[in-house]
Amino acid sequence: MLFAKFGVVAVFNMVYLANAKLFPVLFAGTAMGICNFFARFAGIAAPLVAEIDGQIPMIIFTTLNVFSCINTVFLKIPKKEGEVEKE
Repeated sequence: MLFAKFGVVAVFNMVYLANAKLFPVLFAGTAMGICNFFARFAGIAAPLVAEIDGQIPMIIFTTLNVFSCINTVFLKIPKKEGEVEKE
């Protein structure tokens, strides 16, 4: 139980750090708001999906995780002005 709570705290910290690193200041608040909206919607829908019989909830869970993992491959940290790309 303690390790699970530690993992949740670590993920929340990474969300805030990644948001600040990936988005410029002008768009950081909007990006966090949009992500928060979808997270709240998923939190509302989770009990409804969990009540479905069979393997459908696990298929939905696995599909969303695979989709998220594939999307993280395409994330790139934006270059700052005047920064030279390392080879």
